[in-house]
Amino acid sequence: LSYSSQKLVQMSNYVASISDDLNLVFV
Repeated sequence: LSYSSQKLVQMSNYVASISDDLNLVFV
């Protein structure tokens, strides 16, 4: 993995965890 793609993976994981939190809040 290059550095930029690693950052993308971290960002997508971060966004996924946030959306999970939002789902818990709005359910």
